[in-house]
Amino acid sequence: MNAYSELRNALNTLNTHSNSTTRRLDTTYYSVLEKLSTLQSTITSLKELAHLTRGLTEEFSTEAQEVVDDVTGQLDGFDGFREQEERLKALQERVGTGRARIKELGERVEVVRERVEGWEVAEGEWQDKTRRRLRVLWVGMSLVAGIIVVLMAVQYTPARELKVMGNSSEGVKGSNATGLLGVIPDIAGVREEGSEEWTLASTGMGEKVMEKLREGERGRDGNGEEDPRLRVFDEL
Repeated sequence: MNAYSELRNALNTLNTHSNSTTRRLDTTYYSVLEKLSTLQSTITSLKELAHLTRGLTEEFSTEAQEVVDDVTGQLDGFDGFREQEERLKALQERVGTGRARIKELGERVEVVRERVEGWEVAEGEWQDKTRRRLRVLWVGMSLVAGIIVVLMAVQYTPARELKVMGNSSEGVKGSNATGLLGVIPDIAGVREEGSEEWTLASTGMGEKVMEKLREGERGRDGNGEEDPRLRVFDEL
């Protein structure tokens, strides 16, 4: 009995141990299968990544070659940037020339400004002189006009007196001063002879008037009677 119990206990222990071992093996197997599937998916992803990387590398190489060819063509077209350097040098020369011209034009503008200021000063002085001359001219013209008015008044005043005296005298009926005014020379005509001859013309004015009156009377009347106006001048 004891041996049978021991064997039975040993079988139970062995069965329990085998079951636990089987469970462990199953767990390990499932774990390995899971890891294997994960590894397979990783390998597949790596293959796809390698394929994409290969295509990207080829595409990059192609585009890089195109860029290299384009840059090389541009460099060949630029001839080593010589044309650009020549343009830059020409531009620098033009800038220097422009600066020199600007400086020269600035000096010219300064000279012109000084001249304009001088012209403004001269114009101001000329305007002052012109105002003074105009004032003197106006004063002179006013004096000349006053003298002319006075002389005309002096010229025509005796004619009015002669008219009054002729109306009051016996032998001068119907006579007036218009005949005297007709034979009296114009003051403007006397003045045109010059200022130096004015006194002489004024002095001989009476004699000329008398001669013209006598000649006119002789032409109109052949009897030689004396004109009443001559008597008026004799009375004067």
